[in-house]
Amino acid sequence: MDIRIGNISKGPHGKVLAFFDVILEDTFILKGFALKMKTDGTKYYYQAPSKKRLDKEGKAVQKDGYDVWDAHVDMYGEEVDGKYAPTEAAWAARAQIIELAVAAYEASKAPAGRGAATPPKAKTKAATAPAATTTEDGEDPEDDDLPF
Repeated sequence: MDIRIGNISKGPHGKVLAFFDVILEDTFILKGFALKMKTDGTKYYYQAPSKKRLDKEGKAVQKDGYDVWDAHVDMYGEEVDGKYAPTEAAWAARAQIIELAVAAYEASKAPAGRGAATPPKAKTKAATAPAATTTEDGEDPEDDDLPF
């Protein structure tokens, strides 16, 4: 999977070191990730974009005295013993996003704000799609297999 970090905005922004976008396969842009560091200063992590959960009246839903937030992006999971657990591929993509975000954060020489430098692409080991083939009349022989 081709993952890039784009549009990094260095902070500090409170506890957030930088905001960044994740670009997948040069096709999808997931905006609003936050790069943070654990309170003990030993490890970076990211926080996916999220939104405060609201009830039918528009009031914040609370649990244990805190507002509940729903993530807009989540890792793909599969059912294991009746619970959903992230797949190995999801963990690998998560680790790659953190690695790329930290590299972009540390390599950026631009001042805080939008438009800081973006490091080159990084690819994980994944199968690439075979080249498209066509018949003499320009038709794709596999079009009949498409469900739409």
